[in-house]
Amino acid sequence: MQNKQYKNTVNNISDLYPIVEKDGKLSFGGSQSWFPQEYLQKMGCGLIACTNLLLYLERYGEKENIPYTLAEYSSYADHFKKKYFPVIPGLGMTGWQMALGLNLYFHKNNMKLKARWGVNRNRLWLCMEEMLSKNLPVIMSVGPNFPCVWRNHKLSFYIRKNDGTYVQDCQVKGHYVTVTEMDETWLCISSWGKKYYINRQEYMEYVRRYSGFLVSNIVYLD
Repeated sequence: MQNKQYKNTVNNISDLYPIVEKDGKLSFGGSQSWFPQEYLQKMGCGLIACTNLLLYLERYGEKENIPYTLAEYSSYADHFKKKYFPVIPGLGMTGWQMALGLNLYFHKNNMKLKARWGVNRNRLWLCMEEMLSKNLPVIMSVGPNFPCVWRNHKLSFYIRKNDGTYVQDCQVKGHYVTVTEMDETWLCISSWGKKYYINRQEYMEYVRRYSGFLVSNIVYLD
């Protein structure tokens, strides 16, 4: 990978975000459901988020977003898992592990980027805006219920219909996503190879009431 600068540009992250051709359809990023291993299907969301981020950076600045084949994407994800982002069965991957793996990758590829897990809760949206303005996708955690991890409170994911309305599609907890766009109300995210939306107010309410900023936060790149 070449040494690239990631700032002061006008590219739309969603337009250049990795797409994968599978069964004649195009995904929006990868999906942990594609892994043959059951533990990765359950706990591979962090690996997918890191794979999506690194593939985006690899093609940064290109004019055409060429789809990856499923075999190509799977090969990248397997390589990243072995070299940088081990997924522990039964535990998954922490934000600190993700930041460590990213920094190792950046160092080996002479990239002038640094990763760290977590920002101050009062600066969460500002830090995300800063990253997106530099064309850096944001890995974000919808953390588990904490400290009462056995509880089942979840955050809603929405889809946006053609008429501009948002409809709840599913609910999650203990899950990593990648933010590609944001406005005053919504975060546009990639998860399971699909484009979803998270309501910003609902996310903050979920973190405050049921999770915590220790486990629900972002991987900050600068």
